[in-house]
Amino acid sequence: MLEIPFAFEIGGKTINPTELEDPRERELLQGIVESIVDRVEDMKCPVHNQHPRFLCHGDTIDELSLEVLGCCDGLVDMVRNRLES
Repeated sequence: MLEIPFAFEIGGKTINPTELEDPRERELLQGIVESIVDRVEDMKCPVHNQHPRFLCHGDTIDELSLEVLGCCDGLVDMVRNRLES
């Protein structure tokens, strides 16, 4: 699997999923990463040759939102379109 930058912020704190004590929470976050990476790992910006980045954030682990980040709006739009289809 390609290393696509993926970060988690829960309750305003940066979280490393591999360091969570609760196995259910670790599996949930890893599942999110795998699901998204499987769908977009072949995507790169045609102009800047950069991969997308992702930030998953929320007040709790059960209330996460996904933010797509990229080198330009074109890449962000391409990734969002793929994730929504």
